Amino acid sequence: MKLKKKNKFSSIFDLRYLFYDFVKLTGVFPAMLYTRVKKYHYLKKKQKKLFKGPVIVICNHIDYFDVIALLTTFWFRRISFVCKKELFEPFFGKIFFYGVQSISVNNKDIDIKTFKQAIDVLSRGHLLGIFPEGHVKTQEGLDKFKSGAVLLSYLTGVPIVSLYLQEQEKRHERRRVIIGRKFDVRNMIPNENASVEDFDKITKMIYDHENDLKEDLEKQLSKEY
Repeated sequence: MKLKKKNKFSSIFDLRYLFYDFVKLTGVFPAMLYTRVKKYHYLKKKQKKLFKGPVIVICNHIDYFDVIALLTTFWFRRISFVCKKELFEPFFGKIFFYGVQSISVNNKDIDIKTFKQAIDVLSRGHLLGIFPEGHVKTQEGLDKFKSGAVLLSYLTGVPIVSLYLQEQEKRHERRRVIIGRKFDVRNMIPNENASVEDFDKITKMIYDHENDLKEDLEKQLSKEY
């Protein structure tokens, strides 16, 4: 499957994102003063092309403020999130989440509509945020990752970039995020007939990398204190 990219003009001046841009200007930028997200880089230096064009961004899921943290991290880009369908059920929830171009997903039974909406976001050249744990954390450390992001990356040819958000002990503390490496899933699967085992193997690699990010962030923070 080849991703049909939109032209840059239609991606930037997109009326579908009018409400999204309004929310970002009136809400996210002021939120930057509160969250004060500080970015670290796993490879010790910034990579200019890491977030160029469409990218699938995956991240651990600590609480519902993670979305705000990622919106402020990527204040310079439009990022849509895949969110569980329960968030869309309340009247105002439906208006808000659809308004900011979020994508509803049934974690128990992911349908083709979810993939089509995700592909549309990527075709417009935007970022797509996915929490591969599928829910807010339920245990110490990371929960098992689902392979949906890897499958989507394989279908579209869009790379995955892994992030790790620091868990705050107190709400007023500054949020830290470490940005990891890029995974080009299509280049990681040598044959054209990818199997479930291939997707599970790469998902496990990304899961292990997420744990590496956690350890690396803790080391960098220990040097600051």
